Amino acid sequence: MPTIILGNRRNLSVSDDNSNGDTIILGNGADDTVSAASSQYDTILLGNGANDAVSAAASQYDTIILGNGAGDVVNALGKVGDPALPGSLYNTITLGNGRGDTVNLFGASNDAITLGNGAGDTVSATPNLTDFSSRYDTITLGNGTADIVSLDNSQGDTITLGNGVRNTVDITGFFPSSGDTIILGNGAADSVNVGEGSDNRIIVGNGDGDSIDLGGGSFGAQGDTIIVGDGQADAVTIGHGSNNNIALGNGDHDVVNNQGGSHNTITLGNGAGDVVNDAGSSDTITLGNGADTITAGADSLIMVGNGADTITAGADSTITLGNGADTVTAVSSLINGGHGHDTFMLTGSFGEDTITNFSPAHDNIVLAQAVFGNFGAMQHDIAQVGANTVITDPQNSANMITLTGVKTSSLHASDFQFA
Repeated sequence: MPTIILGNRRNLSVSDDNSNGDTIILGNGADDTVSAASSQYDTILLGNGANDAVSAAASQYDTIILGNGAGDVVNALGKVGDPALPGSLYNTITLGNGRGDTVNLFGASNDAITLGNGAGDTVSATPNLTDFSSRYDTITLGNGTADIVSLDNSQGDTITLGNGVRNTVDITGFFPSSGDTIILGNGAADSVNVGEGSDNRIIVGNGDGDSIDLGGGSFGAQGDTIIVGDGQADAVTIGHGSNNNIALGNGDHDVVNNQGGSHNTITLGNGAGDVVNDAGSSDTITLGNGADTITAGADSLIMVGNGADTITAGADSTITLGNGADTVTAVSSLINGGHGHDTFMLTGSFGEDTITNFSPAHDNIVLAQAVFGNFGAMQHDIAQVGANTVITDPQNSANMITLTGVKTSSLHASDFQFA
């Protein structure tokens, strides 16, 4: 277990492959190089020179520390000539605050990787032929801007980035990720790309303009938990994933786009102007007290707060309104009205809809003029059925509106509009 100590000259080079328990110390010179392939329990220390490089292919239990120089590189790759063997296992890799530092992993497992506050740092991992690119690794980056973590086929990793802006975490790749925890700070315009991963947990801070993409192919993300802070104009995109839990904070103008997934839970806070575009089905959507817009698929469960919301729901949905002046377009749905001045858009083929808490004093129903004509002409289309009022399309009896607990005698021309 020898100790190798070199000074501050630049372009120093140490080759110590197949070592066990060695200590290698280089000074502050730039462009130093250390090779410690297939090493175990080594300690490798390099100073603050720029563009230093350590190659530790197929290493285990090493401690590798580089200083604050810019452009430092650590390669913990697989064994040359045998891509099936794992790369870095149980290593501790620490780089300082230099800009543009890079750590490259291959088939890594249980490593602790820490990079400082320099901008443009990168950690990347690729899988070997038989295993994950990274498994149960802890990857921590500081407050630098435009840092990047890119993992293909990761599992159980913990990835933490600081408060720098425009940071990116990409765990898409050819193979899906699973069980990762990703935490980003309060910087603006951070992005996380997940792809067809499953059971990942993603937490993003209060920066504005953050984006999370649960895209992917035919399946999309499954069972992910997404928590986004109070920044404005944050965006979450769901591809064809299902059973994801998505929560955004109180920032204004947040957007959730679901391109076809199902059984997702989508919750947005009290920001104004939030938008949910949901082309999926069987999702649960809850919005706070802002003036928000929701377009949802079939079998949706929708709950909105006290803002003036606009809701368009697919067939067989359940919609619960708050106290704002809401506008609802629905098909064969249950609509629980609030205490605001609500408008129910029931034109075309609207199916069998039920509206609870309809108030003739301040709510309105919009009907097709070509079908119902006007309030006087539609009197024979209105019937009292028990405690309820039922309005039936004279041209298609499959279109029917039930106003629960409302007497026909309480309805007036002011309760209806014709378009």
